[in-house]
Amino acid sequence: MVLRNLSHFQDRILKGGDLGGGCVVCRILRKVLFSALMLVALSGVVRAGELSERKEIQESVYKLFVNKDFGALNSLGNKYLSSDQRTSSGLWKLSLFYVGLYKMRSLKISDPQYWEHVKQRVEEWIDFDRTASFPHLVMADVLLAEAWGYRGSGYSNEVSKENWRKYYEQVVIARQYLIDSDRFRNTDPRWFELMIDVAKAESWPLDVFYTVFESAVSQYPTFYEIYFRSITYLTPRWHGSVEEIEKFARIATKSSEEYEGQGMYARVYWFASQVEFGTDLFTKSEARWWQMKAGIRDVLEKYPDQWNINNFAHFACMARDKK
Repeated sequence: MVLRNLSHFQDRILKGGDLGGGCVVCRILRKVLFSALMLVALSGVVRAGELSERKEIQESVYKLFVNKDFGALNSLGNKYLSSDQRTSSGLWKLSLFYVGLYKMRSLKISDPQYWEHVKQRVEEWIDFDRTASFPHLVMADVLLAEAWGYRGSGYSNEVSKENWRKYYEQVVIARQYLIDSDRFRNTDPRWFELMIDVAKAESWPLDVFYTVFESAVSQYPTFYEIYFRSITYLTPRWHGSVEEIEKFARIATKSSEEYEGQGMYARVYWFASQVEFGTDLFTKSEARWWQMKAGIRDVLEKYPDQWNINNFAHFACMARDKK
């Protein structure tokens, strides 16, 4: 019953049909009274699909790194880089390749010996094949992570002057490493992801940030992580505002429209809800539901995955669609 109802939602939203009065998906969910059965059924389907696919990729990558199987690691990275492979929800497998290596570093550790150990292991990977982009960009990520280890996750007034000094010095080192690895910007979109992270860490002006962003999407217009990293930079807690996020959402949609239709608008606000707005997306942001709904339609045309359907149903409830 649950899956049949959600499939009904998918069919209707793809066709642009009128879903009736009241919250567009709340009517469906009320029929099953938000039962435990629904929660178990949905979580089981999602785990068996999108999330299990993500986990498998990330664990495979990390295992290869731990075992120092750098040849297989580079081969896997090249496979994802050259073929633009996606998960069933549309997420780039290249992004998951890099996420799989996050486990080797902790943003909560400031011990220099710890970071030296991590960097030595990455250096071994670099030495295996210095022409591969992956170990170089992982090294840049490690250098940035080391900076955040000094900065910590607390309030800025809780960071000591000494740790602020180490933080900024380390960010400069990471930025210079990326500049020295500039040859990879034309072959691996991860380079731009990391440079946008540097822009956030060093509080670059908006016009400088947009220069990097425009260069990135001119080469990689459909690589989602470039847009997601940009959203983090543009949140009010960092260097942007609610208005700037809406402006960016429109720019992002235009940059990717040839390939994604209105889909990027939906994905941008999906991510923004995760990092900034939560369930207050339609009350605390300038997200336009009619455009997000069109974006949802375009995403589901290409990726009618249960993970997408479940999450977009949630947004429809939040928007209280009464069409």
